[in-house]
Amino acid sequence: MKFLSFFSCLYIYFETLNRRLPSSKQHTFDLWRLGCLVLHESDVHIMPEYPELVNRKFDRIIYNFPHAGHWPELHEKHPELIRRHKELLSGFFKRSRKFLKEDGEVHVAHRDDEPYNIWGIVKLAKKAGLFLIEKVKFRPEDYPSYSNKRGSRIRSGGSFNLGDSPMTFKFSPVKRNQNMVIHI
Repeated sequence: MKFLSFFSCLYIYFETLNRRLPSSKQHTFDLWRLGCLVLHESDVHIMPEYPELVNRKFDRIIYNFPHAGHWPELHEKHPELIRRHKELLSGFFKRSRKFLKEDGEVHVAHRDDEPYNIWGIVKLAKKAGLFLIEKVKFRPEDYPSYSNKRGSRIRSGGSFNLGDSPMTFKFSPVKRNQNMVIHI
């Protein structure tokens, strides 16, 4: 097995990302410079095995608009695609919880209209031991220079419609209060 240094991996990561989404290279570098750990092309099922995550705990883990991918034969309401979305988020929540500090939070930006609300992300998070503490309207301005982009496959790199009801769901491993706040 060949091992690369962290900086070699970082360089390869930046170059790969720059080819797919040229505008993201500077944003990712800025986040890295501020001390953030940015993972790209991550597999939630093997996250605990990532060397850069060993013994790390985070205040916030953010996943903006998760999607299991696009296939020509699977439209957004197709049961198989919805199953894949649920599997993706279930794995993400389960693994993310292990990397949170005691007072840490997982934030997931997600459309809250059909068919996306069928995914049941609050229920998936709860199964992983995470509790909804707040649900707020997604504000792209909270992410300087934010521009949503599709991942691989169909129309890769193109933007996608956020719909009328994009929300940020905030979860905690600790139940903070019974009166969950919803800001719209």
